[in-house]
Amino acid sequence: MNNGVQPIYTYCSLMSKEKKKKKRRSASFLKNLYLTRLNINK
Repeated sequence: MNNGVQPIYTYCSLMSKEKKKKKRRSASFLKNLYLTRLNINK
């Protein structure tokens, strides 16, 4: 890889990692919300 391409590539991989983290976080948030709703309905 030449130096022009490398930073862009690493930046893209970092961004995709962040997106995955955010998705996982939102999923767990929704799960928690669902569980709290269930607890309230009991």
